[in-house]
Amino acid sequence: MNITKNKRNLLVCISAIASLFSSCSQADMDRLTFAEFKNCTNDTLFVGVSSYNTIDSVGWMLEPLYSFEDSIQCNDKDSCLLNEFYADRIYPDSVGKIYDYMLFDNSDTCYFFLIKYDDAKNHSLDEIRAKKLYKKWVTVRNKEGEFDRNIKYSE
Repeated sequence: MNITKNKRNLLVCISAIASLFSSCSQADMDRLTFAEFKNCTNDTLFVGVSSYNTIDSVGWMLEPLYSFEDSIQCNDKDSCLLNEFYADRIYPDSVGKIYDYMLFDNSDTCYFFLIKYDDAKNHSLDEIRAKKLYKKWVTVRNKEGEFDRNIKYSE
């Protein structure tokens, strides 16, 4: 096969760029760390996380520290979606995790919206919002970067 000089240079450039991007993304992944939070309530919870004081702004869910999502087998699309949703349950006295960079976006305050498993099972998200079937827990980062990691119901 006869490759022209221009094509060869183009292939070298593409290879170098691809190598650069793959090494950068790997380095970034190596630096990502998790923040862990303990469910100190007596309820199994779904925990939405936001930098804003409104449940409509939830962008992330706390995940169980030891997630078994990958081992879930599904027979159809609907059961897969249901299993993925229920995989994010945080049991009482267990630990949930979230990437550190997701916690304090533009603020030292982070809002957690706690939805009981039974409420999530029996109501739509719209009903949960409208009927306020959730509790809010707030954590604030101090000057040393520390913050409360024990999820509990606020008074």
